[in-house]
Amino acid sequence: QTFQQISDPDEWAGYDVVRSGIYHGDLSPGGHDDVVFHVRARDGRWVPVTSYLARDLDADGNWNGGLLVGLRDVSELRREQQIAEQERAKATRLALSMDRAAIGMAITDLAGVFEYVNPALTRMLGYRQEELVGRALRDVTHPEDRDPTEALLQRLVADGDVESLAIRGRCVTAAGDTIWVDLAVGAARADDG
Repeated sequence: QTFQQISDPDEWAGYDVVRSGIYHGDLSPGGHDDVVFHVRARDGRWVPVTSYLARDLDADGNWNGGLLVGLRDVSELRREQQIAEQERAKATRLALSMDRAAIGMAITDLAGVFEYVNPALTRMLGYRQEELVGRALRDVTHPEDRDPTEALLQRLVADGDVESLAIRGRCVTAAGDTIWVDLAVGAARADDG
């Protein structure tokens, strides 16, 4: 079979422009990872691929009139890109929801370091967002409440069956004032726990 016979007819014209350009010396050979087209597999399904085209040279470096064509199956890459796009959309919705919430909310790493804080939390604690991000929860927790709060976080991290825990404790604001808070912490677990 020719390459045209296994190519999607609707995509062949665009691919053929590149192929012809390289064949006639108008375009530089090389990878075309930005152009995805489809070829029909033996089982009849269409497989998304990118290509590498180059002139076929003999041992002396002279072009023998043919082209070398390399194809790369990008099915998995495209699935990963779609998942990443969906995750970015979820993250955007989460950030919008958090930003509009009337209660203080944050995303932390496993050590309790703030990665994201919402405006309500910054107002409640009297810090600017950039002052809280990178700071640990323990840094704004009243010294007498640090041990119970850290024990709560450790239990949540260590116990894969516990999804959320809550504790009432004290925080210290940027101005040094003590405020009482109800701290609820939930685990955001990967598929493997």
